[in-house]
Amino acid sequence: MNEPAPTPPPRTVRGLAGLKRLAIDDQNQIIAWVSGPAGAEGAREWVRAKYELEVSLATLWDFLFWWQLRRHLETAARFAAKVRKTLARLPDYQLDDETLSLATQAAFEVRALQTEDWRALCQLRRLRQKERDYRVNERKLALLERKAAQAEEAAALARSTLTPEERERRLKEIFGLP
Repeated sequence: MNEPAPTPPPRTVRGLAGLKRLAIDDQNQIIAWVSGPAGAEGAREWVRAKYELEVSLATLWDFLFWWQLRRHLETAARFAAKVRKTLARLPDYQLDDETLSLATQAAFEVRALQTEDWRALCQLRRLRQKERDYRVNERKLALLERKAAQAEEAAALARSTLTPEERERRLKEIFGLP
């Protein structure tokens, strides 16, 4: 007799990759399930029934946090674009890109304070610190490159056939000494 083939077990999703690839509407539905009365268990059953995917509760919670961060970043990007557009249209201000970026950050920071979005505020502060660190490292690199060039010039000068007075005068020029 022909027996029906057994139904395969649901595929197991490891990590967030499978959930992140779902359509936005489906992602929103998962968030609604996780955040609603059915909770993560309800979302887990819905994903199992609709997609034949087996997800862990930890994966669903990780997905919730990823989704919230993504939404937050999208909102921040839209807000930043709106501020940049508004500032760019003001005829009395001729702002370069860096100034526009700083103004956008300041407006975003004010908004985060007003809405008491401490997570966004902390993230913005961390980004600003990283920018400052990056600028410091750029200055250090430029200084090291200049010192290396000076050292190479001094080494070449030491091998030259200049008189001691000419060599001393040239070394002072290289190192910017009076």
